[in-house]
Amino acid sequence: MPKNKESTAFILKVAILLSLFCAMLVSLAAVGLKPIQDANAAKERKLNILLAAGIYKEGDNIDEIFEENIVAKAIDLKSGEETDAIDVDSFNSVKAGRDPKLGEALSNKKDLAKIGSISKYAVIYELKNNNKVERVILPIRGYGLWGTMFGFLAMNNEGKVIKGLTFYDQKETPGLGAEIMNPNWQAKWVGKKPYGSDNVPEIRLVKILSTDPDVANKQVDSLAGATLTSRGVQNTINFWLSQQGYGPYLKKLVR
Repeated sequence: MPKNKESTAFILKVAILLSLFCAMLVSLAAVGLKPIQDANAAKERKLNILLAAGIYKEGDNIDEIFEENIVAKAIDLKSGEETDAIDVDSFNSVKAGRDPKLGEALSNKKDLAKIGSISKYAVIYELKNNNKVERVILPIRGYGLWGTMFGFLAMNNEGKVIKGLTFYDQKETPGLGAEIMNPNWQAKWVGKKPYGSDNVPEIRLVKILSTDPDVANKQVDSLAGATLTSRGVQNTINFWLSQQGYGPYLKKLVR
């Protein structure tokens, strides 16, 4: 007896089989594309490190410039000392922060950047010239208006002056908070001196810069119409430059 192709059972069977087939295709595509996606993500990360360091020019070979100039180093955040406790190539600071053995939860009082937890270790990058460190590039992250912002902050070889800033992943409002990725705005950070006399970072995002040069050196133009994103960036920078973040490491640069 021929099957009734208009029956509910037949239609459901075809729909289920079609769904399973499509799910299999999607899974195969995801598995096949993952190496390419991972490679693109790694290249994007290298590009942003080079941009923060201020040595990338349009058309440069990212991998070659990175290998020739940048050295990755693992550090213990509390001591600021170099460590071999982690692998610099595979370490994930976000995942490590959630691991009781590798990280710790942050109290509301300590969590200025609103990241929830922090790893005991970090991978930082040094820009070297003839074996001399010229700049250090530090991974940073903090919460904006809609989600976590990820970027790199470059400091001079004494850890006192900002030499570059990039953000490469964010969920802020297009045309407003998302302007943190605008190179023109990022350029305004170069030359800023974030530390006060007590060695506490005091960066402020403001609508009008002070006429006092010493005060203006710790100020950056806020993002128009993006108060909460601006506050998030301010808190992120101050957190990572503090004793809670890279402060102990940056202090050792002047030894």
